[in-house]
Amino acid sequence: MPTIFYDVTEISRLNRKTGIQRVTWELFQALEGMMSPGPWEIEPVIGSADSKNFYKADVDTRAENFLASVDKIAIYPSSSDVFLGVDLHYKIEPELVAVLDSYRSNGCSIFFVVYDILPVTHPELFSVNDKWFGNEDFLAQFTCWLSAAANLSSALISISSTTQSYVENWLDKQPIFENRHPRLAHFQLGATQSQCLENPPTNRLIGVFESTTTFLMVGTLEPRKCHALAIDAFDFLWSEGGKQKLVVIGKPGWKSEELIMRINTHIHLGRNLIYMDSATDEELVYSYTNANALLSISEAEGFGLPNVEAASYGLPILARDIDVFREVCGEGAYYLPKDLNSGILAQHLRNWIKLAATGNAPSSSHVKVVSWRASALELINAMNVKI
Repeated sequence: MPTIFYDVTEISRLNRKTGIQRVTWELFQALEGMMSPGPWEIEPVIGSADSKNFYKADVDTRAENFLASVDKIAIYPSSSDVFLGVDLHYKIEPELVAVLDSYRSNGCSIFFVVYDILPVTHPELFSVNDKWFGNEDFLAQFTCWLSAAANLSSALISISSTTQSYVENWLDKQPIFENRHPRLAHFQLGATQSQCLENPPTNRLIGVFESTTTFLMVGTLEPRKCHALAIDAFDFLWSEGGKQKLVVIGKPGWKSEELIMRINTHIHLGRNLIYMDSATDEELVYSYTNANALLSISEAEGFGLPNVEAASYGLPILARDIDVFREVCGEGAYYLPKDLNSGILAQHLRNWIKLAATGNAPSSSHVKVVSWRASALELINAMNVKI
């Protein structure tokens, strides 16, 4: 029976519960459900540079993660098999690149999912040497991964048409790919909608979304997400006596130390400014279903998963007017100018509140939302695999 070997090397080493790793887990679950029983098998695998091979991995359902198997069974893909890289294995070692090249030489089809190439197109938004990346040169590592993925792949599969266009532009400028250009495709990420919760699942959410207009930001804290800009805008509103709330949910990422210090020492922390560096699934569901709007003002994204998650709960969206948000949200968002400053953002927040009060704010019901099963099926179709 042909097999999809599903690379979980990076997530098994360090599961940060990032958006990419959430996608890695959700797509695996969806693909496994689609293929059992079926004409295909799916097998998670972990690469070992020391042993120069990939090995079958175990699934830890409770932790939503993957573990190295004690049996350490090596894989030897045939021409009917597929190797699929969904997680971002940006530290991929040369030894594993050579292993994948041998798989390809034996006829195995290789595919990589591309979330974005922002480190290449927007290097100024990333740290070169930051503790988040183990004080290593992330930009160099990412560029090596991208080049390897392009060289090895039967197809590079992006998570949006916008990202695919960036990949195509990048490939066209790489002379090493003149004789071998991987096929390009894209698919849409899914969203999981759980049952709405009437009561706060934890004490720290009691009263958070009551009595005033509350805006929600979801995602890792890093410069391109513009959390500092959002706080600047809310400082304007609060200085005028405004009671609006800003709820921020996200782990500290690169270049976030100054922002975290600012949040932790803010005069409105715990009242109008709420920060949660992590949230359970239930807490996130409660936040999506009880906030008044999602604030999505990232300077650059590959997709913007919180937008479709918010839409799946009917939560209105205020989004920066960047290409990928237009692609994902369509007419389902209130668009903010691409060139934002704190004063302009504060004015738009006031304007949106007035529109919402009269029922004239854009509805997120216009955003296309698909299940993870549908997302996995789109991915399979992009790979041209028949299941």
